[in-house]
This record gives sequence, structure tokens and C-alpha cells, in this order.
Amino acid sequence: MVLRPERLSCWAILERLEDDIIETIEHLKECRPDHYTITTTYPITGTPLYEVVCSRLTVQPAWENSTGRDLDFERTYPRRYYDYALRRLYNEVELNKLRDIPGQIRQRMVLKIKSVVARIGMAVTRGG
Repeated sequence: MVLRPERLSCWAILERLEDDIIETIEHLKECRPDHYTITTTYPITGTPLYEVVCSRLTVQPAWENSTGRDLDFERTYPRRYYDYALRRLYNEVELNKLRDIPGQIRQRMVLKIKSVVARIGMAVTRGG
């Protein structure tokens, strides 16, 4: 049996800022987990987060046609910003995984370009 490190992070818990995102990226690069799961936070009915943000819900579909992931609330930045942040994280962490593997020049370039595009997307959707 082989134990593999795993990491779970949730973003956009009310006041998550870009520094938190960068810190998470650097942490994942340093830890180099085999698997990790990152998601944008969503309020599940009945949880403490839901109670905190229930007055700030922006999307609340009928429960019979949706899941908890469909709920959304007013965040520090627009939801699209966090979508770009997730892309940035994935591409930067994957690029870091390739640093010790010879070759892979094309894949490294693709990951770097995608990371830069995600950074630009974050800046544009953040408003600065």
C-alpha cells in the first residue's frame, strides 16, 4: 500500500483575495501532491456558510431541479474570476510537476501560456 498526499481547498469563502490564491498555488507546488481537489465554495443549505451568506444569494434555483453546487452568492470578485483562478492554479501546479522531467517542452509551453491567459482573465474580471 502506497500513501499519497492529497489536498483539498475551497476558494471564495467570503473574502478570499488573490494573495490567498497565490499562497495555495505555492503550497501545492511545494507539497507536490499526487492528487488535489480545488473548488469554488458554494453554500449548502443548512450549513454555517449558508447561514452567513443566505442574504447574499445571487442564484437560488428550485431545489427539485438543482444541487447545492447551483447556489451562488455575492463574492469579493465575480464568479468568472474564480473560474480563471482555478485554471491558473491547475496549469501552474501541472507545470511545476514537469520541472524534473526531461523533455516535455511543448507541454510546458502550453501550460505556461494557459497560466498567463488565466492571470489575464483574473485581472480583467477583477477589474484591474
